[in-house]
Amino acid sequence: FNAPNDVVVHPDGAIWFTDPGYGSLMNYEGHKAELLLKEAVYRLDTKSGRLTKVTDEIFKPNGLCFSPDYKKLYVADTGSTHYPNAPKNILVYDVADGMRLGKAREYASMKMMVNGVEQAGMADGIRADIDGNIWAACGWVGDGYDGIHTFTPEGQRIGMTHIIEPEDRPIEVLRAYFFDNEHMDIMISGHTHFERIDYRENCLQINTGSPTQ
Repeated sequence: FNAPNDVVVHPDGAIWFTDPGYGSLMNYEGHKAELLLKEAVYRLDTKSGRLTKVTDEIFKPNGLCFSPDYKKLYVADTGSTHYPNAPKNILVYDVADGMRLGKAREYASMKMMVNGVEQAGMADGIRADIDGNIWAACGWVGDGYDGIHTFTPEGQRIGMTHIIEPEDRPIEVLRAYFFDNEHMDIMISGHTHFERIDYRENCLQINTGSPTQ
């Protein structure tokens, strides 16, 4: 592989992971080297040891997660870091037989109006809650954009929480790891910190609806 990045486990025990290659592009996460393979998403069958490339059509597949019923797979594309024509979005696939992916569809664009100007960052780590809402760690824009963006199962942005690093530096890379749905909490990590957020008090609504319903 180039440098595997994010991983999720299916109920059948298979491990699904992305390989965007970032660890091979700089010394920050690994050792700088040329990419050996096309960036892709893989499925590892832990029972047979068989490895399958499920898609390589994404510029740089990064964060990924399943829907609550495991019938859909969401993948964040951060390819714009190295490919000028790469979209800034999250894709969704139908999962067939728990093993194969259908045709990709855009689930959500990262474009958003910030102070009257359209901005588009990128989604990194993503996770689904028990209602099918997708919580995405988004950044690379700055104040007013960087933080956790929440989307309905249909892809409508319904809320966000601004995350600021120490010394008021906007978050750049953020990963959403897991949820305590009973208490509506989320654990996140940034470049310099790890924290727990109670969404009953800290979610900023920007559209109708509630990301915690």
